[in-house]
Amino acid sequence: MLPRVFLGSGYYFDGYSAFGVGAPPRGFRWVRYGPDLLLVNVRTGRIARVVRGAFY
Repeated sequence: MLPRVFLGSGYYFDGYSAFGVGAPPRGFRWVRYGPDLLLVNVRTGRIARVVRGAFY
């Protein structure tokens, strides 16, 4: 689970198409977490997918 602090709009990442990942499904957001890109359920904070090293 991702801590709630990272579920704020300041961490949302909308440039996901440049990384070859699709738009997030309803209720999910792509979140930048350090060098990684995470697909997160914004209601629960559960991480559904990780793209490691996306921002290296």
